[in-house]
Amino acid sequence: MPEENWRACKAVLERPERRTTTSNARVWLGSGLYRCGVDGCTETMRCSTSGKGSGHAHLPAYRCRTGKHVTRVAGPLDEHIANLVLVRLSRPDAASALLPPARRGASREALAATANALRGKLEGYTQDYAADLITRQQMLDGTALIRKRLEKAEAEMNAQAQGNVLAGLPLGTARVVDEWPGYHLDKKRAIVDALMTVTIMPARRGRPAGFQPGVTKTYFNPDAVRIDWKTPQ
Repeated sequence: MPEENWRACKAVLERPERRTTTSNARVWLGSGLYRCGVDGCTETMRCSTSGKGSGHAHLPAYRCRTGKHVTRVAGPLDEHIANLVLVRLSRPDAASALLPPARRGASREALAATANALRGKLEGYTQDYAADLITRQQMLDGTALIRKRLEKAEAEMNAQAQGNVLAGLPLGTARVVDEWPGYHLDKKRAIVDALMTVTIMPARRGRPAGFQPGVTKTYFNPDAVRIDWKTPQ
């Protein structure tokens, strides 16, 4: 498989929750994508149906992977994120804003070739040092320069791979709303990941306004979800 195609699939295929065993992680939109909003925590959220600690027994809920931080009922949260995605994708400026003119730069094939050549140079520095052809400082200086160039090429390939996720969508039309339910979960997750970073913030203490014991089954506060858009707004 060409490297550029591999990179377009990598974000989904190598996520830790993609396992061969049956798991709720592959059922919910945000497993491994949504992030815990507790200060200092770098973990993502996983989804399970245990009611422990959530206050909503038997309802699927996202929990920080530490098991100690934020918890949020899954259904309303996923619906909120999907609505944000569809609003953005169906706006009239979606195609021009979400598919930027970065494509005018180097082609994916050229970037892949450059990245492979740079990796070869890194290996060459290691071999030359092992053969006493260069000093340790020369190896360190050379590899540092090559790594910067490689990081730039890989960043551009990743950006183009993100664009490819959105390129086949009917951007700027109502069709994207109609088609969304039929998309495979992996495609939906890739779209969310291309558009935004979702962080689940700790909930405020106390019962929210409008909560009625025995009547209100779930409560969702969109203000407790932070959206950092990766695309122009």
